[in-house]
Amino acid sequence: MPCRYPAAQTPVADYATALREAKRADCLGNARNDPHPLVAQFNAQTELPILKGQSARLLDAIDVLLGEAAAGSAGALETEAWQAMLLELGRVRGELQGLPDSRTAQAWLDAVQTAIPGKWRRVASSDAPTPLGGQVIALGTPPAACVDGTPCPAFQARLAQVRVANLMARLQRYAQDESLDQQYADSTLALAQWTSYRVSGHHQYVWEVAANSALMGRDLCPEDAGTRMKMGFCKVPTSQLILMHPDGALRWSRTAQDAGELKPAVLVQVVGWYWWRWEQVDGRPTGVMTDRRGVSLAATYTQSDTEQRWGYGPMFHYDKYNIAVTKASGGKWSVVLNLNFAEDIFGRKEAFTNELASIRKSGFLDLLFR
Repeated sequence: MPCRYPAAQTPVADYATALREAKRADCLGNARNDPHPLVAQFNAQTELPILKGQSARLLDAIDVLLGEAAAGSAGALETEAWQAMLLELGRVRGELQGLPDSRTAQAWLDAVQTAIPGKWRRVASSDAPTPLGGQVIALGTPPAACVDGTPCPAFQARLAQVRVANLMARLQRYAQDESLDQQYADSTLALAQWTSYRVSGHHQYVWEVAANSALMGRDLCPEDAGTRMKMGFCKVPTSQLILMHPDGALRWSRTAQDAGELKPAVLVQVVGWYWWRWEQVDGRPTGVMTDRRGVSLAATYTQSDTEQRWGYGPMFHYDKYNIAVTKASGGKWSVVLNLNFAEDIFGRKEAFTNELASIRKSGFLDLLFR
């Protein structure tokens, strides 16, 4: 049976029948059959591959419904029912707010099912009143103001309330999904790995983020073969492209006699590749990066009283350290260290950082744009 949603000014021959048909679980609040924007917002929190923990997904879905209930409470139609619903949704959110993602999967499921009771399902399946916010609200029947055969604006408020109730029922079914404990584990691991990718991996500039995002194919972000929609979480890559990546460094030439003669340099990794693996515990991957390695083509710019020149050569990455061997035209080979390496070896990171700020920038711009 097709879903029908009467317009606000459309007279309905039988409001009780119209509500009974619209409040079915496959109509109001249904992901496919209800085109209302609220449903799309809700779906974005529960179905699309958003990077967040399961508790955050539930909270954000509740917030979408709370916004709808708050708007209804501020209106002029069916405000008592809206206020009761607002209180009930606030109670659910309060219980979910204290639910950490660090709990075991089963404990998390049990707590969620306690916070979101099964009474929401009864709105779609029964005409019996529903206890909400300390009151008993008859969401399954039309408003008393609705007279068959005449327009009834309050009926739109009732449809909206049933929509929220059905979405809560969907959320409750979502929390009872037998596979949710695995989804919980998967999302927790994905969140930890994405955090490591952002914090512990090789820093990326915005153009590198764009390039690496474009390289994430269907093996990392699977798609539905028919709709081309993303399915589940994108897997975290174990490698990344390095592209025109500027950085500060320390040049150690063969003529240096002591640490005081080490010269600051602007370094640009023209192109390269960085990779790692995920540390495993009991045969399962974790969110900890290990064996971080990489190689790139480096260009270094140094400035002194007697020369300003670019040197080129290979750069190697190990953990947080980078070391390059570069040579300028007509010059000698030099070793170039990143500032982390310089700090650990010579304890002079702050001094070199200050010196780098005084290097003339035109040489760097020449490399990028000439």
